[in-house]
Amino acid sequence: MAIDMALSDWVATCEKETLVLRFYRWNPPCLSLGRNQDVRAVNTDYLNKMRFDLVRRPTGGMAVLHWKELTYSFIAKSSDKRLPRNVVDSYMKISTALKRGLTNMGYPVEINEKKATKISDVCFQVPSVNELVISGKKLVGSAQTRKKGVILQHGSILIKAMSQEYLSCFRNLSKNTRQLESIKNSMIGLEDYSKKSVDVQKLAENLAIAFSEVFEEALENTQYSKLGSEFHEMLNRYERMFNSYEWNYKREALDSFNTNRKS
Repeated sequence: MAIDMALSDWVATCEKETLVLRFYRWNPPCLSLGRNQDVRAVNTDYLNKMRFDLVRRPTGGMAVLHWKELTYSFIAKSSDKRLPRNVVDSYMKISTALKRGLTNMGYPVEINEKKATKISDVCFQVPSVNELVISGKKLVGSAQTRKKGVILQHGSILIKAMSQEYLSCFRNLSKNTRQLESIKNSMIGLEDYSKKSVDVQKLAENLAIAFSEVFEEALENTQYSKLGSEFHEMLNRYERMFNSYEWNYKREALDSFNTNRKS
């Protein structure tokens, strides 16, 4: 989360229009809450027992369990002509790139056209409009924020759906058999579909190529060490925020976020 935010600030200072695509995984597994989600719903005893981390995202939406998944983040200036100004349309173009990369690997991914009809603490319980599904089951959950003229969208691509573990992260859902059956029928991982193990490195490479094609931007790997001292100063600042009780439990940010549109 801290790296995503520091990269957002770095993109804001770039003279030219710059796109950043990043893939990462979590160690240990982590439950990330949406920007305005109430932490009181979380079963912290279960998180402690499983040694899971907890963090609050700068984006909206509901909680995601980052375990057996691949997280992506996409960052661009809001003025970048390759990205539609409208939030829903920009969300759609990013989903189009994700869909192309996954389809090229043989996954029959579709973009959901229906608006969410339920509100849940669990992100993967209901697919939102323009999110990716397989056979109607949610594969990718994403959220977007806009700050300082920069768009940050990040999301979780499920490798394997961990339904029981996911629900156990919440006090009111952990022993609800109806909710468990509901979420089993609403989320799917790539390995759940294919019954084969996923090469995560190959997955990231295919997605990067698809983004390069959709956004007409040549791929170029960049090391954080080359982004300058201001980037690392911002990174340290955001690390303190995302590690703090004030942010994760009380939503007290180091600065204000113009956030929270979740498609």
